[in-house]
Amino acid sequence: MNKKDDSGYLSNMKRSTAFYFSELATSAFLRKNCLSRVIRAHEVINEGYKLNHRGTVITIFSCSRYCGAPNKAAAILVEGHSQLGFIKIIALDT
Repeated sequence: MNKKDDSGYLSNMKRSTAFYFSELATSAFLRKNCLSRVIRAHEVINEGYKLNHRGTVITIFSCSRYCGAPNKAAAILVEGHSQLGFIKIIALDT
């Protein structure tokens, strides 16, 4: 049984070492830490990348055809370190 607490986190029964997190949890984390995005990896994504929580969570997977699967790969370029910087997701044709 998965149980979500009031902060927006949910136990991950598939991987007992991780948690799912809601948009509420993401917003609170970003606000508390004065950040604009969470960039995460290590989850197979068919297109190589995925945006969640209104674009505030970006998942990148840089290995195409992982374990023989038909997934694509992507990379991310971050330029700047302020509100004037930008994030570019690059789909890799491998």
